[in-house]
Amino acid sequence: MGSVLHRIGGERSIRRPAPTPPRRPRNRDRTLAAGTRIPANCPRSPTRSFPMTTRSLPLESNLPLRRLGRTDAIVSALGLGGAGLGNVHGDVSDEQAIATVHRAIELGITLIDTAPLYLESERRLGLALEGGLRERVFLSTKTGRYPDRAGEYSADETYWSVERSLKRLRTDRIDLLLIHDCTAAQFDRCLAPDGALAALQRLRDQGVIRFIGLGQRDHDLHLRAIHSGEFDVILTFADLNPIRQTARHRVIPAAARCDAGVMNGSPLYLGLLAGDPAVTDRGYPADDVERARRYWQWCRATGHDPIHVAMQFSLREPGVDVTLSGAKSPEEIAGCVEAALRPLPVATWRALYEVLGVV
Repeated sequence: MGSVLHRIGGERSIRRPAPTPPRRPRNRDRTLAAGTRIPANCPRSPTRSFPMTTRSLPLESNLPLRRLGRTDAIVSALGLGGAGLGNVHGDVSDEQAIATVHRAIELGITLIDTAPLYLESERRLGLALEGGLRERVFLSTKTGRYPDRAGEYSADETYWSVERSLKRLRTDRIDLLLIHDCTAAQFDRCLAPDGALAALQRLRDQGVIRFIGLGQRDHDLHLRAIHSGEFDVILTFADLNPIRQTARHRVIPAAARCDAGVMNGSPLYLGLLAGDPAVTDRGYPADDVERARRYWQWCRATGHDPIHVAMQFSLREPGVDVTLSGAKSPEEIAGCVEAALRPLPVATWRALYEVLGVV
């Protein structure tokens, strides 16, 4: 098979490999169906270790560093989620997005996650990381979901997606590439010989990406990915916070057993925990809105900042390596970092348990 990569005008580009006879995917027999019992020994994908350098961390950095599962990358416990940078949660200018990224790096954040689905996020992040800042972050993006087209999760589409992300991010490599928000049928497509996973493995072998992951809410698919041994990191979303902890039941224990890295997205449950849900129509399940109301009332009665409590809830969870903040301004990311640096006493969590039944 010919090289997957070539360079055009000094920039890395992707060439589709020549057609080859179908072959059995590596470890395909170890890809478990949804609901399969957790195996005693989980396989590990044959990725190399690339520890994140700390020599260039800024002086303002006080954020704790953590190991991102078997990637062995050492990253900040708080990461910057890129949805807010791309007008997903309201209008943001290029200047504001760039300033947010710069402030995050100044404050010690070393992991930034984005996606093609997040509109202008990749492009703005690429602008923000020019001038040497790319070397100071562990960069994560995704494939499979787009604002202007349906995803196929095929190898050809994955090559197209990664090449476009490289150009928008203004880089020649991506640290973590996550398959994004697929259905069960689409996940099966990912695992086919001509699916997204095979393409990502080729790109990893060529040095375009370093690690492979899965980012979405379906916990059955999280488990299949973890047990397959082919996914180094999983990203759970809006399912580990003070009012909802479904990721805690099966996903995080399985990831710990298999040494898969865990990133927790949307610790504020898409903003539901940031303020009084009684005055905001967010379209969430009634049970979650009711629990959010009790949470907000408890915070108000006890003098706790609801954002602070929610951030600390995720950061203190055993098995979560990185908590992603969806900040969209320098002030917001500074507030998230401040919240991350102020642990709450055990008595606070006991009091919250009495109200919501969480630890």
